[in-house]
Amino acid sequence: MEQVPDSPDNQHPVKTDGDYEFIGYSLVAEKVSKNRDPYFSNLKFILIFLVILGHLIEKYIYVNHDLYSIYTVIYMVHMPLFAFISGFFSKNSYRKLNRIWKIGEQFFLLHLGWLLVNLLLTGDIGDWKTPYWYFWYLLSLFCWKWMGIFLQFINRRVLSKMNKIFRISVVITTIILGCFSGVIWWIGRNFSLSRTLVFFPFYYIGLRCSMKVINRIKNIRLMKKLLISATAFIIAFILGSLLMRFVPITFLHHAEGFKALNLSISLGIHARLISYIIAASLGLAILALTPSKELWFSKFGADTFPVYISHGLLMPANIFAPTSTLVSLLYFTVFILGFIYLVYWIVHLGSNLKLKLHL
Repeated sequence: MEQVPDSPDNQHPVKTDGDYEFIGYSLVAEKVSKNRDPYFSNLKFILIFLVILGHLIEKYIYVNHDLYSIYTVIYMVHMPLFAFISGFFSKNSYRKLNRIWKIGEQFFLLHLGWLLVNLLLTGDIGDWKTPYWYFWYLLSLFCWKWMGIFLQFINRRVLSKMNKIFRISVVITTIILGCFSGVIWWIGRNFSLSRTLVFFPFYYIGLRCSMKVINRIKNIRLMKKLLISATAFIIAFILGSLLMRFVPITFLHHAEGFKALNLSISLGIHARLISYIIAASLGLAILALTPSKELWFSKFGADTFPVYISHGLLMPANIFAPTSTLVSLLYFTVFILGFIYLVYWIVHLGSNLKLKLHL
């Protein structure tokens, strides 16, 4: 399986001639250490860890209140931040359209594979319009890329002094669309339409975010980072507590319309707007708290795509999870780290073998 081109899972930006060019990560250790920004690798490791942890504990959220709370926090922020990072690494997508088609090709092959497996196991192909479980992200990423290119195309034809107004208008408009998309009955899981629209504002913000902004966040003093993060968590806690009193936890998936969740139009719109504020607050806190230095797990964050695609294989581990919250979290952490290391080792071994064959 090849990596997703121009995604946060295989590239990072390097400043050149007023724009950002992408340097693909090599899985050969020496090249990785030269090209990789540890900050982004650390951030991606944190996010992929949260993705897997969220999927593993999902089985127990209705019988364990602590895991329910952890799951809630994870789903309030991890996919919005993934969308943001995907946008950040997509600034030059319009120059590499073949790579965007590659994302669509990868989704199609994975989706087709799942339909065939479903057909063999059940005798029924299933719902071909709905992406399997977490494969939705590839389809949404494919759509975001084209939507981003279209908006960049328009932006280039706007007067330079109007650029800022244009970008702010796009953010506001896409947030409004994300809020009201739940009203339209046919926008839901099919073709990942709901998630594509709801998470697109984060993708676009990442697309327009400069490395200068990221560096400002990275260089904030520790005490100020802690203050900002504490404030963000307090805001998220207050709004999140209010939000979860009125909506089911599945609302945080943003996969279905308001009618499917038994929400009124007014409540659904307000709930989605609150979820945007929570995601932005928690996302800023995570960006501020992510270490900038090379750490023991940095190399595992350099290429998270193989882990993301294959982590469904780890789900049987939740069958034997302990009942204690603390012990179960330790149990899941050990399995997640072990799985990430195994995937890294397999991909690394395959890359080295391929390199030797080429030599």
